[in-house]
Amino acid sequence: MIEIRPSGLSRSDESTGSRKACSRLPSLEKHEIVQGRVIRSMSDQSAVIAIKGRQVIARSHVPLEPDQLLLLKVEELSPTPLLRLLGVVGRSAAASLLLEAAEQNLWRQVLANLGRPGAAAAEGNELRALLKDLSVFFGKQPGAETLRDWIDKSGLLWENKLRALCIQGRAGPDNLNHLVAGDLKGLLARMARKEQGAFPLIERLLNTIENLQWMNHQGLSQAGKIFLLIPFLFFGGRWTVAQLLIQKEQEESSKERGKGKSCRVVVLAELPGLGRVRAELTIERKEVRILFQTESARSQSRLFELLPSLSERLQERGFRIREASCEVRDPDFLRQSMVHELAGMGAYSFRTVA
Repeated sequence: MIEIRPSGLSRSDESTGSRKACSRLPSLEKHEIVQGRVIRSMSDQSAVIAIKGRQVIARSHVPLEPDQLLLLKVEELSPTPLLRLLGVVGRSAAASLLLEAAEQNLWRQVLANLGRPGAAAAEGNELRALLKDLSVFFGKQPGAETLRDWIDKSGLLWENKLRALCIQGRAGPDNLNHLVAGDLKGLLARMARKEQGAFPLIERLLNTIENLQWMNHQGLSQAGKIFLLIPFLFFGGRWTVAQLLIQKEQEESSKERGKGKSCRVVVLAELPGLGRVRAELTIERKEVRILFQTESARSQSRLFELLPSLSERLQERGFRIREASCEVRDPDFLRQSMVHELAGMGAYSFRTVA
């Protein structure tokens, strides 16, 4: 947890609970997600951080550099405001927006608001069907084809598909409408144009997809990495947003090892009955290494129980588990988003002190 105090006040000033101290804290609401920007580092491992235009003091476990962006969630308001660190996103505003979108589950929010008065009816029905289809990804038959189909509908390839339609000379109204109906970004863009700013959630989700496109362009070109945010609806109506990172080993690295190219797949999600779980699979030829990381011994035991069925499903697809392990990690570690890897940034943690 992060305990904040205004900058420029001594410990004795703050301990009195003075109104002056409270008035200089940023205005916060419980469960609100806010951004903090590092203003400057201090010699005693502290840093001055701006939240909503107000400056607070933080002491860091690692060096904090000016202009770094921090994503924080308000957990308590009194007697002292407590904030949870959701992630450190370097200087990338795009990464910060992605973390915020995942925490708030913009996909679920858009789906819940589609029936409001004034929403475009035709596109709204198409968007509702598409969002529901995208939200059951993990309930479908696992495999590369299922993943390709999800990416194709997710909006990440919208411009490529539109360009291909134009090159083929098939950009007529019927073909274009069919393309839009099966693409999340295409539908959102059409609705945003019709709504003229009356539906902010549509524009926020559209902006989230564009940030994902930009981050993946950088990740693919630099390190062969793909990062996805996958909204998922469980039976019973509970939602989560899973993070999926896929990394293919570069040709040069595999030649240096004298082996075939390997693939690394990492999933991070909060699951019913298990809490936050991070699963990392390393696949080389037909051999798989699996590492589960979870936040409790009870979840660790449950994951060990699931390993035989997972091994059986992999064997059905021609793979075998070479090594499998499960370890308990600090909950704060499991809250670190994999978007840091995509952007080539490390995952930092810090705490503030009074």
